Amino acid sequence: MKYFNLTISRTALVFLIVSVIHFSCTKQIDQVLLKEKPIRSGSAAVTTLSYSSLTQKLIDETSLIGTVISDDEITVAPGVTETDIHYTDTAGKAMHLFILKVNLNEPQVFMEVATPFNLPAYARQTVPAQAAEIDTATHMVIAGINGDFFDTSTGIPMGIVHKNGSIVKSTFNDNTLKPQQAVSFFGVTENNVPIIDFKSGYAALSSQLYNSTGSGVMLVNNHLPVSQPYTAIDPRTSVGYDDNGIVYFVVIDGRDAPYSNGMNYAQLTSAFMAFNVKNAVNLDGGGSSTFMTRNPVTNLLQVRNQPSDGTARAVANAWLVYISKVLVSNYAGTGTAGLVNGAKASARFDSPEGLAIDASGNMYIADKNNNVIRKITSTGTVSTFAGTGVAGFADGAGSIAKFNGPWKVAVDATGNVYVADRDNFKIRKITPAGIVSTLAGSTAGYADGTGSAAKFMQPLDVAIDPSGNVIVADNTSHRIRKITAAGVVTTIAGNGTAGYTNGTGTAAQFKNPSGVDVDASGNIYVADRLNHRIRKITTSGVVSSLAGTGTSGTTDGAAGSAKFSDPYGVTVDVSGNVYVADLISSRIRKISSGQVSTLAGTIPGYQNGTSTIAKFNQPTDLVIQGSNIYIADHSNNSIRLVKLIN
Repeated sequence: MKYFNLTISRTALVFLIVSVIHFSCTKQIDQVLLKEKPIRSGSAAVTTLSYSSLTQKLIDETSLIGTVISDDEITVAPGVTETDIHYTDTAGKAMHLFILKVNLNEPQVFMEVATPFNLPAYARQTVPAQAAEIDTATHMVIAGINGDFFDTSTGIPMGIVHKNGSIVKSTFNDNTLKPQQAVSFFGVTENNVPIIDFKSGYAALSSQLYNSTGSGVMLVNNHLPVSQPYTAIDPRTSVGYDDNGIVYFVVIDGRDAPYSNGMNYAQLTSAFMAFNVKNAVNLDGGGSSTFMTRNPVTNLLQVRNQPSDGTARAVANAWLVYISKVLVSNYAGTGTAGLVNGAKASARFDSPEGLAIDASGNMYIADKNNNVIRKITSTGTVSTFAGTGVAGFADGAGSIAKFNGPWKVAVDATGNVYVADRDNFKIRKITPAGIVSTLAGSTAGYADGTGSAAKFMQPLDVAIDPSGNVIVADNTSHRIRKITAAGVVTTIAGNGTAGYTNGTGTAAQFKNPSGVDVDASGNIYVADRLNHRIRKITTSGVVSSLAGTGTSGTTDGAAGSAKFSDPYGVTVDVSGNVYVADLISSRIRKISSGQVSTLAGTIPGYQNGTSTIAKFNQPTDLVIQGSNIYIADHSNNSIRLVKLIN
């Protein structure tokens, strides 16, 4: 939102012209020129103008502002606003102040520490460059501010550094010669709660700090202003937060008359007191002061202030505000192996392997080590749909039926559930009433035919094509099979020899295919596990490689050069995007328009949160329902939810 007033005082106009000339002569092409900003003049002492909310607070509760030259309030993202104030102080000196207000209660808004080259090491890099290292479509950086003080010769920060749960530096440097540095720290917990304290409090709070940097002198402590003996006027970067979890970054330019003069600590403290913060500290300032936001119109990151060095300085770390387009949470299961029904949060699974969702929103889970098929209703209640919990083979009512290593499941349009019963070498069918029968298969082997005349070799996955046929990933026969509603089994592709060959039908080769899905046109997608590729089979049986090089790895990028590490599960959405449960890398990958990206996951483990910090442990399958992707997180004994946010 912008505020306009057409009356411009002579003093303000002269000041504006001088400022524009000065600002236009800089080579900072990534800044918005003052002449592009709305102009207003007026006395802060006596005015009837309407100012942005934070500017009005400064006018009402401090003696900082004499005449307002311009006042912009820009919504950078939901919950994040930039206030840009150009004014003269009561002594007539020019000032340019930037305030970033960050509401950490917004579910998509997060803060994290950036380090040079995104490495847990000591170096120097500009704030825009540090942001570029981690800025992605699903992890969109919307603002960046310089962080802690540092040794300019080594790049070693003066204070501690925590980055996404990892401790990069756990000590404060000796500040005897620089008493304004290494005094305090600022951080956020994993749950987005801000923390500021003196360095003496670090040991007690260290375990709570998910992202943190050292900081300088305390400006506000427990709602009280902290008096400092230092009176120098300089460019400043500072941060504080209120009792409601609202964080304020304040940057004032300086050393650049007539553009901006700078502030001392007392003036900075008065600004934070006007914002009613609980705690506030000074960060590195001077030539390091950098204030960067994403332009909501151009969608580009821009340095908004005018660093006193004339360009953005390379610094040791930075604070980034980002919007996560992907959020990972736990959907069902406690993480402890077991067989417990009830509310999904307290239910237990044992190595859940496969997932499917019916038209009513009920989820079916192949609970492998429990040898049962579980059901989660749309209201979140977990029950055993079929199976006794004892490995074996028996058809009949769900309560007496037996499975032996049920691997993955699919559900058709009428609610029938199909199970790849791996160690029984059969494809089983469960009606909506819970009656279990054998659709096809008998003993281990390879044979096409009808019903029990057909043979499979450890079938791992099933999918339903548009005609209602069941498509099977027949793992150790290295084939893709089809079963009609009448139980007739045929081979679609693969010749039984493990290998990698594209071609038509049995001329093609696979190596332990472990996952299949079918799009609305009938094309089949195969997680070709030990070929480390995703394959595609057209309706005419032509097999090609959709993505992957054949070498295990985690490389994103063009489909032909991307790498997978035992891709185990695959699904396709209504737009044709393909999602992969990448087993060994413990990542969820996406293939779209010929490009492979990592949607969520880092290293094996268990972690909820945003795309770049979430962890899975051997995900084996996934299913899409609208903007939600559910993951069978096998070795975490849980069902996880990956939520896609537009």
